[in-house]
Amino acid sequence: MRNNDIIMVEVFVMYVPGSELSEFHKRSPWVMIPLSFKEIGYRSVLICGRYTLNSTYGIDVYSTLSREKSLLKSLAEPFLGFRRIFALKPDILLISPIGSYLFSIIPLILIYKIYTRITGSKKTKFVLKTDWSFDFTTIKWYKRIISILLLGFSSYTFDRISFETYCGVNRAMAIPIIRAKVLRRVPIGYPQNIGFDLFRTNSNVEKRIVCVARIAQMKGQIVLLKSFLQLSKNFPDWQLRFVGPFEDMNYKSQLDSLIQENNIWDKVSFTDFVKESVLLEELKKASIFCLPSIYVENAGNVKYEAIAAGLPVVTTDVPCREDNEELGCLVSKARDINGLTKNLELLMTNPQLRRDIAENSKKKLLSYKDIALLYKDL
Repeated sequence: MRNNDIIMVEVFVMYVPGSELSEFHKRSPWVMIPLSFKEIGYRSVLICGRYTLNSTYGIDVYSTLSREKSLLKSLAEPFLGFRRIFALKPDILLISPIGSYLFSIIPLILIYKIYTRITGSKKTKFVLKTDWSFDFTTIKWYKRIISILLLGFSSYTFDRISFETYCGVNRAMAIPIIRAKVLRRVPIGYPQNIGFDLFRTNSNVEKRIVCVARIAQMKGQIVLLKSFLQLSKNFPDWQLRFVGPFEDMNYKSQLDSLIQENNIWDKVSFTDFVKESVLLEELKKASIFCLPSIYVENAGNVKYEAIAAGLPVVTTDVPCREDNEELGCLVSKARDINGLTKNLELLMTNPQLRRDIAENSKKKLLSYKDIALLYKDL
């Protein structure tokens, strides 16, 4: 190769406007997607409000300012982010999640497109990655209108808009002001190289159902607890384990009261927040993973991690039955105690079925490297 030859490296930018990314987000799409683009040969850049992870994993990281739920900061922060984007001139720019900052980002993208057309610069593929399934449960009416309008304007500004679920795409397509042809379904992936081994190495498996989620009403732990109360009569040697931080203490009190009323403290336990290494051990010791969400759930990284750890998954049709069944999960209707009980009982009585479902689900996992390739080809 001659000294004056220039190797042009494609540039990928993940922009998470104003968000604070900590060790908690290490396995999130916001970190895993840029890491995966680096692995497939891109110069990979992450722009966020604040970055406090222990490592950058070889990604170029730039901080702007943290929005801290401030509307003014949400409107101002994109000017700092796009100052960097104008300098980088990325081949692909992935922005996530949907929010009020889009009021500033939409006109900035239009200015960027005019600028590149005038200067003859390379074009950038603009992709908006949503992190919800268009579930408006508990969302106030005026926020619904704002969300629909923002997504509508975005569909004429961005080249593509991705949803993590089929249901998200279908719900968005049903709204007339949204340009349907730019909508795509891109699932979340398994966090390769960070976190979990795809092969179960712990043989110390217990008769235990594990639920990993923050203790909050939307996660539906009380549905699972009521289901377990029915099951414990015929399966007295099984345990139920709730792993996750206590976000809603009133909800935690409801769970405690139900446990006390039925005198099953010896069968149900809580951990509060645990480190990644402890979480892996919790998954490896269990026989079944259950996520009984009842509303406003995203695709759910933890289901993928449970499958990677070798567990069969029982869940609900939140956020989307089609996605969960495609992944090989046993799915019941949200809040349906009897339906959830039936699926759990099916696995509790059949160890071979547990193994078969777990292996089938594992084969369907996509790594974030696979997800990066999907975004590359959108």
